[in-house]
Amino acid sequence: MIVVSLFKQYMCAYDVMDNCSLQENNISDRGVEELSKGLVKNKSLQFLGLQYNDISNTGALYLGKSIRSNLALKTLYLFGNRINEHGMGEAVHSMAWTQANQVMFDIPVGEHVMK
Repeated sequence: MIVVSLFKQYMCAYDVMDNCSLQENNISDRGVEELSKGLVKNKSLQFLGLQYNDISNTGALYLGKSIRSNLALKTLYLFGNRINEHGMGEAVHSMAWTQANQVMFDIPVGEHVMK
């Protein structure tokens, strides 16, 4: 959680980072909730890798809501988490798709989802 808290503070304070990989950091839904608060304010991050963490459908929903107001993010990697088809659908549904904000997700669903 310390990594996420520091990253969120950095994202809110500086708009200089354009890509970040936080894979394999045991980030939970609570961590993603905090991270999402930083994504709302950040205007430069274009790539975010959150692979192989402990994110569930709830965390995917937090991300979906934050991406709605973040026009910079273009690529989000979520594979290797506990997100199923329902969670991914809810996350995508929560986004307001505009021409300027089309995020590419990389997440296998179904049999490839980690349990």
